[in-house]
Amino acid sequence: MSDEDRYTSIRVKRSTVDELKGIGRKGETYNDIILWLLAHRPKRRVAKKDDKKIWK
Repeated sequence: MSDEDRYTSIRVKRSTVDELKGIGRKGETYNDIILWLLAHRPKRRVAKKDDKKIWK
């Protein structure tokens, strides 16, 4: 197994776990849910120098 495919542990609050469970379907892992969320996240807007809004 390559380093890229090995699992790691992350700390999340119980409420976050409950939300992930609500998003996922039966048989999906937390990894599956997180990868889906990352693939479907909105793109961040890149601020231009002349832009009056401040983006963090």
